[in-house]
Amino acid sequence: MAKIFKFRLQTVERVRRQQRDRLRRVVGDAAGEVVAVQRRIARLTQARAESLGGTRDDLQTGLLDVPALRLQQYCRGTLDRSIENTQVLLQERNATLLEARSKLAMANQHLKAIEKLHARRLDQHAADVHRAELAAMDETAVQRYRTTDAFIRGDALATV
Repeated sequence: MAKIFKFRLQTVERVRRQQRDRLRRVVGDAAGEVVAVQRRIARLTQARAESLGGTRDDLQTGLLDVPALRLQQYCRGTLDRSIENTQVLLQERNATLLEARSKLAMANQHLKAIEKLHARRLDQHAADVHRAELAAMDETAVQRYRTTDAFIRGDALATV
């Protein structure tokens, strides 16, 4: 009967796998935040471009409404500040994402090391079991040979 394989570091492997999965979720969340900030920058840039288009249209008609021009200028300034602040936020989110990715890469390396050790120990166990089975089969073959040889020679005591 072959002994059952027991990997003593199985708990460590499970904990590292859980840690890797948690870091995957963190990276996914950080990537989602980066995409959200990029979309916000795109919306603000689009709003600024539309504001400039409205000002050009007003200037081409020849009718100047000074309060409306001041309001558009104020809005563009606000949009510019919002775009700058959002770009700073984007840089922060990218840094967070980069850090989370590096932690995930490290967690993957740690898990891979345990998995390799697990595979090596499992291979060693299989080799040990195979070697024990061969030894048992050899012993059975030797006993069978002795029994058959004794039977052929007629030695009744050798079979006992």
